[in-house]
Amino acid sequence: MRLSTDAGNQAYRGQLIHLYLDIHFPEDVPAPALVDLDIPWLGREFGFRWRLPAEQWLCALSLPANNSLACRIFLPRSLADIVGLLPGPYIIYAPPAPDSTVKTWKLTWQLILDKPLFGNQVTFAPVSLKVPGTSLHCRSAPISVTVLDTPPVLSLRTAFVLPPGKYTVWSSCHPTVTFVGQPVRFQVCISGSGALEDIDADQLYRTIARELANPLLYGGETWLDPQTRCFRWQLDFKAAASWAVPPTQFLALNPHLERPNYQELTTAQLLVRVLPALTMPAIESNFGMPQLSLRKVASLNSSLDTFAISWPINLISWLLPPAVWCAFALVRWHLGRLLVWHRYDAPTRQMLNALKQQRRSQQLNAYVVWRLCQDYLRHRLNLSSALSAQQVASALQAVGLEASTLSRFVELLSILEQAAFAPDGNLRATHLEELRRLIISLDRQLAATDVRTKRLAP
Repeated sequence: MRLSTDAGNQAYRGQLIHLYLDIHFPEDVPAPALVDLDIPWLGREFGFRWRLPAEQWLCALSLPANNSLACRIFLPRSLADIVGLLPGPYIIYAPPAPDSTVKTWKLTWQLILDKPLFGNQVTFAPVSLKVPGTSLHCRSAPISVTVLDTPPVLSLRTAFVLPPGKYTVWSSCHPTVTFVGQPVRFQVCISGSGALEDIDADQLYRTIARELANPLLYGGETWLDPQTRCFRWQLDFKAAASWAVPPTQFLALNPHLERPNYQELTTAQLLVRVLPALTMPAIESNFGMPQLSLRKVASLNSSLDTFAISWPINLISWLLPPAVWCAFALVRWHLGRLLVWHRYDAPTRQMLNALKQQRRSQQLNAYVVWRLCQDYLRHRLNLSSALSAQQVASALQAVGLEASTLSRFVELLSILEQAAFAPDGNLRATHLEELRRLIISLDRQLAATDVRTKRLAP
């Protein structure tokens, strides 16, 4: 096993470094399924602080990956109370080293250096490894990191000093064309390998507000990813003009150079066009209430003027529904039940359903169909005996049935009677379908006649 850092043996105060634990097994030793690790400094802070709390990096390392090595660690009660976890064993997984093809696994932690407790060095004690059930065990060498103070800033005293690291910065305004009184969102983003958590938002606000002539209101911050942090403010412009948002200057000590020194970083200058408030439409702001146009009270229409303009519309809206209802009532009175959904009584529904079943059957029974028609006519015409085709014609003429419908109905009754009692009768399914339609039309005509008769009766 080997302990190492990406900063080597020397780093600066406030610098974010990665601490690596490499686990390697020789070729002649099979890789175990589980190993026990004894890490004395795990969870403690002495001259540094963990970038992530203990429960977060434990959660991140507890997800198994392909070809990962299971490592069991033990948190004593004294340490568990400090980090806020339950004491006992935990399983973490070491992923395989990306730059190695042999049996090598690597655990990684992120920490931010601070002032050491004693002297100017932070020392990490050796880590012990043991394979359960075997006598195989090993121990890493300790590692020490010298913590240096950052050099003083000799230039650009108005610039904002970032924690040690390599960064890129940029800024943006939205919208770039606005109106007087409308807020503009101003955003500054910082991306890099340093301790972005240590950036003081209040100090950055004072640095930016010092260069601006307009009010600046803090609007929060956003992490786009673990290496990018964005700060938002609200700009308010009180006059119509083309405003220039000056660039923001930063200084960052790059410890990864051969000779570490400060690098100057600057955002681009932004332009915002502000239009007069008189031409501003009623739009809703992201930071407040809608900016609506105002009118004087004297210019508003009085209630009498409004009534003088709208009384014809109100009168029409009052009279139109009763007029439409009266028109429909007159049409219904003249046409009987034409505008009302026709409802068949029980004998008529049974007769129509029986005709439908006969039409669907493979063999037509003409006698059954003739009996159905006779039962329907006796029920509708209030008769006690069966009727011939001529008697049906004389009875339906008194009802007022149309001549074409009456003649076709009598013709179908003749065909049905001949098919029921004569050996040469021929009844087809088309005859049944036409008979069914004629009976429906006849029933509606008889129902309308009954309604008019009841209304004309004294």
